Amino acid sequence: MRPTQNILATRFLDRSPRAFARAGTAPLVLRAFSSLILAAAVLFSHACKEHPSGPGTEAGVDASAPDSAPRDAAPDASAPDAWVRPDARAFDFCDQPIFKMPFDGTEGYLVEQEIEGTSIYYAYRAFGSPGFIYRFDLERCEELQLTLDGSAGAFGVGNGIIVYQRLGEVPLCCDLDVLHTSDLSIEPLKHGPACEWKPRTNGRHVAYFSQPDNQSQGEFRLLDLSLGTDILLPYRGIRTPTNLSDRYLVFSAYPLLPGTEGTDVFVHDLRTGDTTSIEASHELCQDWVFVWEDYLAWSGSTGCTSAPYHLMVHNLET
Repeated sequence: MRPTQNILATRFLDRSPRAFARAGTAPLVLRAFSSLILAAAVLFSHACKEHPSGPGTEAGVDASAPDSAPRDAAPDASAPDAWVRPDARAFDFCDQPIFKMPFDGTEGYLVEQEIEGTSIYYAYRAFGSPGFIYRFDLERCEELQLTLDGSAGAFGVGNGIIVYQRLGEVPLCCDLDVLHTSDLSIEPLKHGPACEWKPRTNGRHVAYFSQPDNQSQGEFRLLDLSLGTDILLPYRGIRTPTNLSDRYLVFSAYPLLPGTEGTDVFVHDLRTGDTTSIEASHELCQDWVFVWEDYLAWSGSTGCTSAPYHLMVHNLET
């Protein structure tokens, strides 16, 4: 379970009574079941911790890490040198056409991963152990641990910074920190009293979810690090992940006005501040979105209860 807090509950409900109601099959037992799912999702998602998902540990799959010096043990928070960054680990497999990344899929799991330039960034958590964000430099063929306090989770990378969520001072809540990849310095970005999670960044803007308190619904917000503005994007049932480029923020959500089925794809222009929905997405339930330069891609299905099986590509300039 990823740290999406009330968004996680929304993802369950998107495929339960609301979705079944569209097909005219919303028996009371489904409504009762979804209520139980909502309560359980909210309870467990507030732990602000990630859990494994997806393939990689099935029988017969070699998920062990390549040989190298082991990672340093998690630091003792009470020790004087608890926050000393371990040395980089060097490898010799980067000249191979296909190689396995240096973490063990049988002993832990990936929380998040992104690529920027010649580096791969990933958050990895060993079972029962703290989680850290790492950078793997493909030119140097070495892995460096970036975060230090062991509670790092979902993150976004863009133009020299990493914005990531970590356990905050408020119990069961996450705060957001910024790590500068040039000098590896870390500074707070959003620290309480609200809970913040699931950040994405392009280096200037940060899209993230925020919850003022445990009783309120989560908000989707856009922070401009240059201007200092922090605006609310008032959309319902926003799916994760969202995605940012230098020009656009893209996401899928329920439309503000009735008249369409399921979730639509929205594009927020970071230059003009305008948000528009993509007409071609109105008749499908959209789930995953991605933007690169002027190209937008999304996946969806014709029924909100089935897995995505449409992959659409749209040129935003046409």
